[in-house]
Amino acid sequence: MGRQLSIRSDRAYELASALSRKRHKSITKVVEEALAAFQQANETEDETVARWKKMLEHTWAQRNDSDFKIEDLYDPETGLPV
Repeated sequence: MGRQLSIRSDRAYELASALSRKRHKSITKVVEEALAAFQQANETEDETVARWKKMLEHTWAQRNDSDFKIEDLYDPETGLPV
């Protein structure tokens, strides 16, 4: 068992329990997800940029088409997306 967190609040327990039932997930899982969402919603601009860069780097690393160029997404005559 990992570290434990004890929150002695009837309201917090009721909120977590209701969400747990609604989402068919454990109370632990809904609390983790809620805290992660809250953390993301309150991140600094630098943290947001770093998170996006990490996602883009992961996506770029997963691509298989080594001949792909960003220009391939646009019509060369009109400059509009294809």
